[in-house]
Formats: sequence, C-alpha cells, structure tokens
Amino acid sequence: MKRVMLLCAVFAVCLKDAAAQKTYWEVSSNMFNNAEQRKGINLELAGGNKLIVYTNNALTVGNGMDFRVILNAFFLNYDVIRDSVNESLSNKLHFFYNAGGKNGLTVIPGRAWQQQYVVVDGKPSIMKQGKDTVNIYPRNAGQQGVSVFSFIVNRIEDLRTYLTVNTINDFIEAVNKDIGAEGKSYKPVVRGRNFYTTDFQSRFTGTYAIKNGAVEGTLQPVVSRIKNISVSVAASLQNFKSYMTPSFNTSFDFYLKGIQKDEYVRFSAYWEPLFLFDKNAAGKLETFRSDFVGIAYEYRRGSSNNRLGFYAPISIAYLVRRRGDFFEKNTFNFGIGGIKYGAMTLRPSMYFDGLLKNVSPSVQVSVSWGR
Repeated sequence: MKRVMLLCAVFAVCLKDAAAQKTYWEVSSNMFNNAEQRKGINLELAGGNKLIVYTNNALTVGNGMDFRVILNAFFLNYDVIRDSVNESLSNKLHFFYNAGGKNGLTVIPGRAWQQQYVVVDGKPSIMKQGKDTVNIYPRNAGQQGVSVFSFIVNRIEDLRTYLTVNTINDFIEAVNKDIGAEGKSYKPVVRGRNFYTTDFQSRFTGTYAIKNGAVEGTLQPVVSRIKNISVSVAASLQNFKSYMTPSFNTSFDFYLKGIQKDEYVRFSAYWEPLFLFDKNAAGKLETFRSDFVGIAYEYRRGSSNNRLGFYAPISIAYLVRRRGDFFEKNTFNFGIGGIKYGAMTLRPSMYFDGLLKNVSPSVQVSVSWGR
C-alpha cells in the first residue's frame, strides 16, 4: 500500500511539473517569420540600427505598456543564456512578453560561414558578418491583433541603451497618433465595417527617424485585398435523371480577403465535361460527352478542412457542347449551398432549359484539389 501511495505521489509531482511546462509559452518561429516577410513601420536608430514594427489587426501599436519594462523583461531572460550566445554570429531572438504571465525567449544561432579576423591595437577579434535580429511580441491580456517589434542591431547589447531612454515609447506614441489621425481616412468601408488585411500582413507601412530629439515620419495604410489566384481541379459523380454521371471540373479561381481574419470569397470560372454511358443503335455501350462552362461564387470563414460543415457556393453553368439527346439545347445547371468535409463536397443542383423548363434535380459528390 505504501508503495502504491509513493508511486501516486511521484506521478502527481511529475504531472504538476508537466502542467507547469505547458503553461510556459514557447515562442513559435512561424509567427515572427511570417511577419518578417511583410513591409512594416521603420524607425532609424543610432549606429545604423533600426526598428521595424509589423502590424496585423491591432488598433494601436504596442500593448499600452512602457516599452522599457518589456525590454527589461527581455534582458532578464537573455542574461540567463548570454554567455552561451556566440556574438560573432548573426543571431535571431524571438521574445514573447505576456503581461501578468510567463515570458518566453527563443534563440536561433546564426550560421558560421568563413570567419574573418581583425587585429585592433594588438588585440585579435572575430569580425561579425551581419546584424542580430531581436523580435519582440508584447502581448496584453484581451488585446486583439498582433504587433511584432523587430530590432535589427549590430549587437544585442545595443538594446540596453533603450532601457533608460524614452525613444521607443515616443515612437509608439507618434505612430499611434498618426494611425488615429490619418489612418481613418484610408480605411475603406465594406458593409459598414472597416476592412484591414490579415494573415500577418502589415496594416501600415511607414518611415520614421529621430530629428532634433523628436520622432518624425510618415504613415501609409496597406489596403490590398487580393489573396491569391490559382487553378483547381475536381472529380465528381452526380445523378442526371436515371443516369449516374461522372464529370471533371477545371476552374480558374480568384480569391479576395474578407473583413475578418480567415474570411474570404472565391470567384471562379470553370469548364466541366460530363460523361454519360448508354447503348448506341448497334447495342454497344458508348460514351456521350456534354460540356458545360460556368461561373461560381463562394464565401468562406475559418478553416473547415478537418470538420464537417455547411458552405455556401453559388454556381451557374451553360451547355456549350452536347452529344446525344440527353440534354436539351440551352440547358443550364444551377447549384447553391452544400456540405463540405476537407476536399470532399456534397452539393444539390438542378438542370433546366429555357425559362425553367424540364427541371431535373441532381446531387453531386466531388473531391477537389487546390480549393
């Protein structure tokens, strides 16, 4: 019994330690790397250093806190491993600051290329081959959006200068003032709501510098809505009257970003040949192909790749080529709505000719690639 109690106690301690580790926020490199691929708001600093702020859906830059407090928290973590960081390399550091919670620091050492040595006043040293990058994400509880502060510095130690001066806070104040004063006039209104780009694309770009002790610069909102243009294909099976009809769909898709994150619309033009099988006059099985061309509109919000749910496409297609007497001339296909699970869809539609003559309902099952 004592052994069982001892094992339970050990297990409880291990479980507690594991839970504690899970609460420690390990910085995801993808978040910072995605931000670095975009243009941001630049501030030129002394000694050839600079700061770039990448914004997303944040209404303001920063988290409302004194940035000197955030830098102090960074150095409290960095000093723990400073002796292990090779200063001759171009290192990349990711720091997650969580107000009122645990902070996380990730250090990605730079690659050692061909090292160069210099001698200054009789003292040898290794020549640094590039600058260090320190990405800081100052999150605040309940804050919406993301703003990443990326410092490009000659040496990480250069950031200690800003522990005792108000330069970064003045920059944040100037940028937020410009966002409030000028940003509103650039906000295109869509259905009564302000539209901004998403997916870590910077909402604003700008260039600032310190002149006569004051931060000055210009701000430019980013309002691009294009997400991407692609080509997709699908294989389908549907019913038409008493026939089971396979088809192949090729579409040219144009995506636009929506108002909210993970929200977008898709416009597409497609070609879809249908194959019907029946016996000819000689009694032999023959393939009859009929071609439709059409357009489609689809609205999506959120990722539904791994769950079953409804989606809302609308499509209409026209018969441009037929073989056999299966379809009447001037036949249309109209579809709306459906059920989606990953790449598989189930959609209702109807075939008709003229002004809704000879209406024939249909259900189509498809597997698509590239949508």
